Amino acid sequence: MRKDSIFIDSFRIEEPFIAKLHNNFAITVFICHTYKKDKGMPIQKRTKFYDVWIKRESGWKAVSSQATTVEEIK
Repeated sequence: MRKDSIFIDSFRIEEPFIAKLHNNFAITVFICHTYKKDKGMPIQKRTKFYDVWIKRESGWKAVSSQATTVEEIK
């Protein structure tokens, strides 16, 4: 992202929760607010994430993630 002059200043996680939980897998959902600059212009972006986790002997491991932009404010 540096190559394209995009710099993330900060981010904030909103509404994290476990959508589905079983013995050895879980699906988590959350919204990430990202505050960044693209070529010097401030941008706020909201992205919704869905992550799949599997429990292994060594602990919980993320195995899949899907992100969808909900809103981008320039």
